[in-house]
Amino acid sequence: MSSFAGAGLHVTVADSTDGARLEPAVDVVAYRVLQEGLTNAHRHGDDGMAEVTLDADDETLRIVVRNPVDDTSRRSGTGHGLLGLRERVATVRGHVLAERLGPTSTLEAHLPLRGPAGDA
Repeated sequence: MSSFAGAGLHVTVADSTDGARLEPAVDVVAYRVLQEGLTNAHRHGDDGMAEVTLDADDETLRIVVRNPVDDTSRRSGTGHGLLGLRERVATVRGHVLAERLGPTSTLEAHLPLRGPAGDA
């Protein structure tokens, strides 16, 4: 996340995962979720700010990236990043939601702590 700070995006993180261990494939997908969420916040966000929330229960890691957006503008990309992210998340049996409600953009992913093979 330091590379985003260097690019002018102030990121706050709330991590209540208590050191949850991820299977390697899920770990890579979690990284990509954060990367996509913060890239979108930097490109399309307003105020140069983003909030990341990480939490986990016994089976699932939840990643949420929220950022303010200017509701009057409709800057948009190609959507290929989110399409690719949805496909990547599906490979580990997770799901992702991307929505823009009023002045807030939210990317939320739910990933299993164990990967497709169920290994930890």
